[in-house]
Amino acid sequence: MKHVFLAAALLVGPGAMAQVPFGQPDDEPTPGSNQAIQERAYRLTYEIAAVAGLMPVDPFTKQVHVGGAMALHFTDALGWQIRGGYAFSWASSLRQQLERDFNVTAGSFSPIQFFAGTQLLFKPFYGKSAVANRFVIHYEAYLELGATVFKYTNAFRPAIDVGGGLRVFQNRVLSYRLEVVDSIVLTGGLTNALSINLMLCINIGSNE
Repeated sequence: MKHVFLAAALLVGPGAMAQVPFGQPDDEPTPGSNQAIQERAYRLTYEIAAVAGLMPVDPFTKQVHVGGAMALHFTDALGWQIRGGYAFSWASSLRQQLERDFNVTAGSFSPIQFFAGTQLLFKPFYGKSAVANRFVIHYEAYLELGATVFKYTNAFRPAIDVGGGLRVFQNRVLSYRLEVVDSIVLTGGLTNALSINLMLCINIGSNE
């Protein structure tokens, strides 16, 4: 009987040892699991922003714009904003040549004067990075989809907006956004009104 118990112990013992490696606790997380993912350090609620940007697409008119935006952030991943702006324009070298050499009148060109629109913000990407092991920056990347109405010199034209941007947080109140929005103008011939925007944002009701 003693020999039977000894043989059973030799058979069962190695299997048990293989199931629980020596020195590894049972509750150790599996490598690659999401237990190491941290919550966002900054959460947004209401936001107002000052906006300045470029509209580089029109070959006949150089344009910059200034304006503002307001945003409501429903969740960490979804927000809604309204924006508007006024554009300043001047003739490009190509337009000056056309006016000078071919007697093309200034009325032949119709630059953007002002605009207003609204967009949904989809914000699935958030991260933080250490800079030179001295400080940490927090940032988020977002996509946007919406609509804008542009007032050209001779007409109002609606457009569909598709774009995205990057936000960098300075603290729980102040953040900065850089975004690129392609507005596909639907009337007067299918054209694009691309804008590159730099935004200084004040976050109201945000927390850490």
